[in-house]
Amino acid sequence: MERLADTYRESKGDYYDCIITACGGKDSHYQTYIFKEKLGMNPLIVSVDNFSWTETGRHNWNNLLTRFGVDAHVISLNPQICKRIFRKALEKLGSPTWYFDRAIYAYPVQIAIKLGIPLIVYGENTNYEYGGPLAVDTPSAMDQIHNDVVTPVDWDF
Repeated sequence: MERLADTYRESKGDYYDCIITACGGKDSHYQTYIFKEKLGMNPLIVSVDNFSWTETGRHNWNNLLTRFGVDAHVISLNPQICKRIFRKALEKLGSPTWYFDRAIYAYPVQIAIKLGIPLIVYGENTNYEYGGPLAVDTPSAMDQIHNDVVTPVDWDF
């Protein structure tokens, strides 16, 4: 882990050294703690706004940012469209959060490319961790979108 941090800790705090994908939960706090406090990196927290966050969820998100003193880049998806996609994805795919999962895998990559940040840190691979069909973990952020959590769908859908 130190070697990885040494490779990407180019800016010494003047710019972002990495992106951490986060929602404010335990993984987000732990990853931010490790990269910011233990490895001395300056992460940018990237997330997709969940318009249905609970009060506790919002508290946890705010705690993540204030506790570690980090910047966040959050995209807010159109709730009206999300609700329609949620219903359609539930009915047709059996996966109501398809749109959200797809966004949380794709958006950090877009921001990393736009800002020239070469390292993206994701939490666990839920497909591998919780018993999906993958027998091997996908450590590369570029492979996360292919971890079978978010299956591709036809554009007509």
